[in-house]
Amino acid sequence: MKRSFTYYILVISVLLWCGMLILPPLMAAIEFPSHTISHPIYKFYSTICHQYEARSLFLFGFKLAVCARCFGIYIGFFIGCVLCPLILKRRYLEGVSWWIIIGFPMLIDVVLDFLKIHESTLTTRLLTGLWFGTGAAIILTPIIIEAISEIILKKIIIKGIKHEFKT
Repeated sequence: MKRSFTYYILVISVLLWCGMLILPPLMAAIEFPSHTISHPIYKFYSTICHQYEARSLFLFGFKLAVCARCFGIYIGFFIGCVLCPLILKRRYLEGVSWWIIIGFPMLIDVVLDFLKIHESTLTTRLLTGLWFGTGAAIILTPIIIEAISEIILKKIIIKGIKHEFKT
């Protein structure tokens, strides 16, 4: 996979998303005790994560915007996006087997915790999230780049056609 303008847009977008995960505790520490800025950001992320304190990482005494596993997935996705051009020799990693390989450790951690055989910890949640997120990015990055490139190309072609009809 070669690096392109679209690839850099994806990497920067994922980096900004990951940066937003540490913004709430940073803002909460600065604005304490009001939480005027941090509260709406926490509320936004509550739609995609349970945010349980016992399952969250903390920064400056305040929890991150998402739990440890979600944080691992997002940071892993960023790492996978960055590593994708270095790892992939061909264009895609196809097949369900790749999703099973990257999802299996997380599934085992959840199931063993549910069955009370092994207690899932912040470390296991973070590491399984990192593994899954990195793998997901390596699988999805080429697909996302191709999709975005096609959308941009179609818009350029459609604008070109509309421009020809106007003149």
